[in-house]
Amino acid sequence: MTIRGKDFRVIRLVVLKERDCHDVYSTLTRLLRVGKC
Repeated sequence: MTIRGKDFRVIRLVVLKERDCHDVYSTLTRLLRVGKC
């Protein structure tokens, strides 16, 4: 999974299982929504 920030920083996460990858994505999505409030 690759995450690109607004300031061109890149984070690469290696997640071995698809389910774990989905969990990470869901958690990040929820955290981003909380930050916009």
